[in-house]
Amino acid sequence: LKNGGAVPLTNLELRLLYYVMNRPGQIVTIEELNQRVWGYTAEADSTMLKNVVYRLRRKIERDPANPLIVQTVVGVGYKLAAE
Repeated sequence: LKNGGAVPLTNLELRLLYYVMNRPGQIVTIEELNQRVWGYTAEADSTMLKNVVYRLRRKIERDPANPLIVQTVVGVGYKLAAE
C-alpha cells in the first residue's frame, strides 16, 4: 500500500478496514462501525473510532492528511473509495 509492502495492522484496524472494504463506495455510519467493529449497541464515543481511523490512515494512505482510500463523510461516517 503506502510503501508497496505489507502493513502491520492492529486487530481493530484490520476489522475496521475489512468492514469498509466489503462495502466499497457505500457510506458506513459511525453507529454501524461501533456496533460491527467494537460490538457496542449503545451510542458510543466517536473519539475512539476517529483514533483508529487516524492510525489506519497513517499506515495505508500516501498522504494521511488528504486520504484517498478511507474517506470521511462529515457528520455521518466513512466510506472506502470505490475505485
